[in-house]
Amino acid sequence: MTNKALIVAGSFLLISMAMAQPPLDSTMYSGTHLKIGEVVSGELLTSHPQMSDGSHADCFHLDTEPGKKYSVTLRSAVFDSYLMLGTGACSDVMLALENDDFEETSLDARITFTAEHALYSIFVNSYDAGFTGEFSIEAQEVPL
Repeated sequence: MTNKALIVAGSFLLISMAMAQPPLDSTMYSGTHLKIGEVVSGELLTSHPQMSDGSHADCFHLDTEPGKKYSVTLRSAVFDSYLMLGTGACSDVMLALENDDFEETSLDARITFTAEHALYSIFVNSYDAGFTGEFSIEAQEVPL
């Protein structure tokens, strides 16, 4: 696990611990369900939850069929895309995978995985703290 993943995992642990007091405000995340094959445009905002490294993260849900393979691609022209995937809902997630740059010529991120669960949370994040802005995210089913 990279240092970024450890920082992010620690952030989600802190968020989970904070949930023992007041519940996490679900309006802090977009929470939009991604549809396979549809490109969703969004904006990473300073109002999104802040991680312990100072970066902000938005979250989307993805319904999957266990046993099928999927890829999720995050693109942004204004920040270095950082993508994380976890099982469960945005406010109560266990991180499983992460990706920073999947191509040598871009700062876009992609995660490819075989689903074991019906619901995943996809976190849109910037690799470096302090960066926000427009992005697009797309989920695709990948032939086995």
